[in-house]
Amino acid sequence: GLQGIRPEECDSVVIAGMGGEKITAILAAAPWTAEGRHTLLLQPMTRAEELRKFLAEHRYAIRRERFVFDRGTIYPVIETGAGKMCLSPGELWGGTAPLRDPLRDRYLVERIIRLTGAIAGLSRSRREEDLEKADALREVVTALLSMREEGRRANGS
Repeated sequence: GLQGIRPEECDSVVIAGMGGEKITAILAAAPWTAEGRHTLLLQPMTRAEELRKFLAEHRYAIRRERFVFDRGTIYPVIETGAGKMCLSPGELWGGTAPLRDPLRDRYLVERIIRLTGAIAGLSRSRREEDLEKADALREVVTALLSMREEGRRANGS
């Protein structure tokens, strides 16, 4: 983490190669990263939606987001710093990369497929909270489909 690092010792911080929940814990333990003097480059391997939600709720703003492809997997790379932002459910799950990012459509499709599988599993449950979660995820899938269509129109496909 960032324990032992004083804010004045750096102007940029890279946290990469771990899950969004771990990156969130590292940032939560170093609140000085939200003060506005540092650029953060974050590359979550999993649970990017949790990281984006944390950023929105804790005085960070995403400045840029792009996708990278490594060994068959697409990962988001997020540049963030101090600020305020509000993200839609689609942006929480699908990211804020520009419409013309060449990996954006594939990333959205992968999220849609993964969430559709989760919805199918939750829908088989008899527990009310699982059914409510399935409904919430259906709304996310609808938002991701809309984002995908917007990108397709912008790219002329």
